[in-house]
Amino acid sequence: MRSVRLSMVVAAVLGVLPSAAHAAMTYVPDTGTVARSRGGAFTAAADDPMAIVYNPAGFADQKKMQVYVDITAVRLNSTFQRANDAEGPHKKVTNSGAMKVSPNIIFSQGVGEKLVWHVGTYGAMGVNQQYPKSGPQRYTTSLLEPQQLSYGGGVAYRFNPMIAAGFTIGGMYITNHTEVTVSSVVDGDPPPPPSEDPANDIFAVLEVSSPFTPTGNLGLKFTPTPGWEFGLSYRPPVTARLDGTYKAKFASGSEAANEKVTLIVPLPQIIR
Repeated sequence: MRSVRLSMVVAAVLGVLPSAAHAAMTYVPDTGTVARSRGGAFTAAADDPMAIVYNPAGFADQKKMQVYVDITAVRLNSTFQRANDAEGPHKKVTNSGAMKVSPNIIFSQGVGEKLVWHVGTYGAMGVNQQYPKSGPQRYTTSLLEPQQLSYGGGVAYRFNPMIAAGFTIGGMYITNHTEVTVSSVVDGDPPPPPSEDPANDIFAVLEVSSPFTPTGNLGLKFTPTPGWEFGLSYRPPVTARLDGTYKAKFASGSEAANEKVTLIVPLPQIIR
């Protein structure tokens, strides 16, 4: 028998930041519909094709043909209010970044009674941020648009009713577009203090990407009894090298920098 599984979710994150806070962070949910509903506790179960992320050994029990489509869209609705200081009262600014779409498209097929192969692409969760270039937050960020899309394939094998193992190997496509403002100062002895005068602003733009950064993960499932499942998954650390450009302009419009750059991003190991 053949089965086709189609799962689609559109999740919007609204009002994730409190209305009054001195500092706050953004929570980004886990990827995958079922895994997200379980708070990411999916390594032991791994009973749908999102096993490609959480534990590839989970494919060993998914012997029917599957086509899995899972799309998550997240938009961060946040407002920034800088505290009053010597520069005077500041206007409130709101994120107008585009909705971030993360697709997961996975295919798997059993071969015989013990072997299952899989292939797919899956996106990392995240949010886009965009604020006014002249806003009070401009020295932190004006635009942040990261993107990470992984792709690959692998196999899973059930050795016996208690033990299954699997792996996925592939790569990651990573891009980053960041815009931020820095303040320039004139020479002096002693040098003058930093200034927030817009006439001293330098607008900086970083655009980098990497079409291929190797990645992969290994997984094990241990089922001592039908009512108990244990899982273990490991992704080794990798270093991404993103090539691109760094450009900067003075507030007057003249060029301050235009260089080719390489951004080194160490990605830590993941043990689930």
